[in-house]
Amino acid sequence: MIEKLRKEMIRQELDLLIVVSSDEHLNEYLPVQNWRLKASTVTESSLGFSGSAGTVVFCIEGRPQLFVDSRYHLQAEQTCSENFDIHKLGNEGVLEPQKW
Repeated sequence: MIEKLRKEMIRQELDLLIVVSSDEHLNEYLPVQNWRLKASTVTESSLGFSGSAGTVVFCIEGRPQLFVDSRYHLQAEQTCSENFDIHKLGNEGVLEPQKW
């Protein structure tokens, strides 16, 4: 699935794609049908993350990155595939997605 996404990113001339869990109004707590990370076939099938807060950064090259706050540190470790790097926000030296 990730390779399919990368091909589409190349086709659309995107260097990276950021998928956030919040909606366009920055609401975090959403009805299940509006969960962006879970609703995305690419992220759900290849990521396995179902928390209500998180950000995934897909790059043309390299491993995709998952950014989660302290509520989801353990869940991210236990449920996410080995294809993703996990960034535990709040830990020393961990950059936020927009600074990464």
